[in-house]
Amino acid sequence: MNQSLKLRKTEQTTGIVELPGHYRQQMTERINWLAFSTRRTPCRVVFSDSREDILVSEDLWEALRLPYEENVHLFCKDNTLHVGPLIGIFTAGFTDYSLRPIGERTQFFAKFLSVADQVGAFCFVFGRHHINWEEGTMNGFFYRGDGWQQIKVPFPDVIYDRLPNRRTERLIRFQSVKRQLQDDYLIPWFNPGFFDKWHMHELLQTDDRAFPYLPETFSNPSLDTLERMLDTFNRIY
Repeated sequence: MNQSLKLRKTEQTTGIVELPGHYRQQMTERINWLAFSTRRTPCRVVFSDSREDILVSEDLWEALRLPYEENVHLFCKDNTLHVGPLIGIFTAGFTDYSLRPIGERTQFFAKFLSVADQVGAFCFVFGRHHINWEEGTMNGFFYRGDGWQQIKVPFPDVIYDRLPNRRTERLIRFQSVKRQLQDDYLIPWFNPGFFDKWHMHELLQTDDRAFPYLPETFSNPSLDTLERMLDTFNRIY
């Protein structure tokens, strides 16, 4: 089920998920549950040959805390139909301004989130103070065509780390949040921290595919080395 479909809400039924008819043949097990990230609820799946989207009854929609109608992906596992994914971007530096909730980096994150519909995913930005630990939810910032919205959603399927700098990353309060979400909630963490460029260079040097493309590189070069490199390359970085 790699195709993304539009997820829509209906008030006309209860406990129902309606799928396009061609999914009948793809369902290899009976579906008893509908899941969105860390939440799931009992459901009944029906099929419609005239439908090209996913229709979810309002009671299921509210139980799962689905944020809004969006293109999503489907997959089945353990008698459960999963919709999503839900991707959280972890950062710091939030403000009280609704038009620029993440300060100078607001536009940067808006570009990230604006492609969510194209890839079939829900995507939001959050900080440590947006986490409701007792409920297992986050008050995430979503960017849509009409601007920023703060919506309460479940803990995400995966988290992308975009802390602004090493100083912030080293603070105990941010390390604690990262550790708890990874260890206690088993949420995969992408881009887990700032890396050391020299260490990465040493790793790439051992790869025969990467080595031919590496520029001449030195750690703490001497003046003689710098002069030689300037003579050879004119400009160095």
